[in-house]
Amino acid sequence: ARNSELPRSASLSLAQRVFITLAQRGHPSLSDASP
Repeated sequence: ARNSELPRSASLSLAQRVFITLAQRGHPSLSDASP
């Protein structure tokens, strides 16, 4: 169970990092966007 939990957390973290990176690359204005 522990072994399966570790990769899940790593996968989620990696997915989040990739998503954020792609979001910043695709929409750099979002990072600097000011309401």
